[in-house]
Amino acid sequence: MIELEVAGQSRTTREQRVTDQTVDRLLSEFGDQYSRWWVAGIVRACLQDLAGIPLDAMGELGERSARQRLLDMSSSSARLGGYRSPHLDRTV
Repeated sequence: MIELEVAGQSRTTREQRVTDQTVDRLLSEFGDQYSRWWVAGIVRACLQDLAGIPLDAMGELGERSARQRLLDMSSSSARLGGYRSPHLDRTV
């Protein structure tokens, strides 16, 4: 993997920082429903979907995309009356 040096930090370091910060913010909203591991996976998938856009925009767009996916998952489970997920420690 080629790392780009930007303002003293490699691109991969900045991407990891963006990912960690996004996961932390989303856990404050969804931590009672989903584990950190699950939220981090959703965030990584959303950021991968956005590959190729400027890094400065990835954080905000990735967070919006991940939040919407988590909201969609939450509303789907509510319509089903709750279900036990293997990725969660509780029924949603």
